[in-house]
Amino acid sequence: MPLLRLIPALMLAGCAAAPAGPPFTLHPGDRVGLLVEAGDMPVHTHYESDGRSAGRIARAYPYDWQLDNAVAATVQRELTQAGFSVVDLESQGLRHDDLAGLIGPAGRQWQPSAGPLYEGLRAQGVRAVVLVKDARTLAVQDCSGGPCDRVAEGPGVYSSSTNGVTSWRAVSGFQWNVFLLDPPGDLATAPPLRDTLRAPSVPLYGAVRPGQGAAPTEAELMAVRDKVLEYVEATAEDVVLALGGRRTVTQAAAPVPGGGETSSGR
Repeated sequence: MPLLRLIPALMLAGCAAAPAGPPFTLHPGDRVGLLVEAGDMPVHTHYESDGRSAGRIARAYPYDWQLDNAVAATVQRELTQAGFSVVDLESQGLRHDDLAGLIGPAGRQWQPSAGPLYEGLRAQGVRAVVLVKDARTLAVQDCSGGPCDRVAEGPGVYSSSTNGVTSWRAVSGFQWNVFLLDPPGDLATAPPLRDTLRAPSVPLYGAVRPGQGAAPTEAELMAVRDKVLEYVEATAEDVVLALGGRRTVTQAAAPVPGGGETSSGR
């Protein structure tokens, strides 16, 4: 499966500084907690500018992508193939909101949250926790006709129309956290994993161009779903590498950032 991810270094300027990832060692068989809340319906975010004014609208389509199961299965497969023992945190009654503040920055260091949850996970032998949540995400940085940071409202399609020229991108709109418990840290907010997660979108090529004059059909958006999940797989592989694991399959090169988008006049 081709690697579909962008790592545009110029987009990193202005990012909030986070503490560096702490030194650590994980081994095959170590326990890694996993919780995914990915939603199920695709979101189409459209940005339009005529050079004088700009606007953005977002619409969720009632198509059941079953993203929650698909994303969870993809991340679990990558962690398991790397030799980690995956702990299903949802089955323990936990939600994303329970875990989102598990580890946080404190000056130039990371600090675990106070309370029983952190110590309870450590008591289970959990060494790391991977969280995935559908979220507003930077789709692309484009300074023509408006603000440079173009944000998608969730996983699905981002389209942009500037002076009558429209382009489409598939957006893997998820927030990732990769918490280390001992020593504490969040690998997703520090290089190199942060770079991968900066703008998780890819151009849509050829006939995969939903929304040309009408609402995209479910079949058109299923093609977008495939690209979203390819990006999830590539990100999960980078999570494995960040945790000290190894990829099981060598991926192809990523597309050139910002290049080769499908465009058409409206």
